[in-house]
Amino acid sequence: MGSSKSGRKKKPTLLKWVTGNPGRRPINPSEPEPSPGKVLAPDWLDEEGRKKWAEVLNNCQWITSADGDVLALYCDSYSHYMKAQRLSIKTPLVKTPEGKLMKNPAWTARNEAFHQMRSAGSELGLSPSSRAGISSGGKSQKDELTEKYFS
Repeated sequence: MGSSKSGRKKKPTLLKWVTGNPGRRPINPSEPEPSPGKVLAPDWLDEEGRKKWAEVLNNCQWITSADGDVLALYCDSYSHYMKAQRLSIKTPLVKTPEGKLMKNPAWTARNEAFHQMRSAGSELGLSPSSRAGISSGGKSQKDELTEKYFS
């Protein structure tokens, strides 16, 4: 089962305009433009997750209510990551019931939360390469892009 998102991540359009497009691959002329929208945080999200929720929505106005579940996963994973990060730094090694030292399981929880954040963040367009693969649906011309980025 193939996916249109498999393979190398796309280079952001702005970066293509600045560095050139030697591969002559099509440039996405309709990357999303930030637009306002009200997206409500779920009740179960903790305080740290709610702070991240507000931060993401403040910086990424293209996120809509349809993205709410993925955004909730991202923010919840962020909260878990930060908790595990603090715990793993505070106590990097723990003793087993037998008295042996081992890596704190918080390191594993931290890594799992990181992978969930990366996956959800990519779906939401929270990295330049993931935004390059999103289309806002509108058609614009090369001149409009040039005016937008170089005027």
